[in-house]
Amino acid sequence: NYQLGNHTTTARRLPIKVADAYNIVKVSCGAEYTMLVRGDGTALGTGLNTSGQLIMGDTTTKFTPLEIGSSTEKLIYKDVYDVIAGGTHTLVLREDGKAYSAGLGSSGQLSQSSTANSSKLNTCKILNENEELVDLENIANIYAGNATSFITTKDGKVYSIPTKIKIPVVAGTTEYVSSV
Repeated sequence: NYQLGNHTTTARRLPIKVADAYNIVKVSCGAEYTMLVRGDGTALGTGLNTSGQLIMGDTTTKFTPLEIGSSTEKLIYKDVYDVIAGGTHTLVLREDGKAYSAGLGSSGQLSQSSTANSSKLNTCKILNENEELVDLENIANIYAGNATSFITTKDGKVYSIPTKIKIPVVAGTTEYVSSV
């Protein structure tokens, strides 16, 4: 499904150069797709795109790495610090500490208070202490599994998405953070 980014679906047993990829500083592999970050803060995707996880505004499979976003949306697609591929959803962390998501949302893993899929980036949201849906900021790290996501903030909080569990903010305390 072209996740190797080399114009082919041929299985390989030895490393080969990824076509059209240069200055790559980070790579993350999902289920039959791959996301990459360049040193200049642009992100690319290649491979299967059935749920829009390549963040290109469509659900078409890509044969080589292409920059994420459409030409009219490039501003929010710049200054990427990290990109994490989940099963079939993607999380993007920008230099400004804001997180975005796209792809399969059937389990709520996009942190949008919805189960809809998205082929465009949306700001990750959380329920604050007043149970209000707000954009999550001040993010340190992003993590994605098959149908779940985790986000940690610079002040040490952890948010699980989408599971309805409570996670201690600090081990051994009774202060908890609820997920969306």
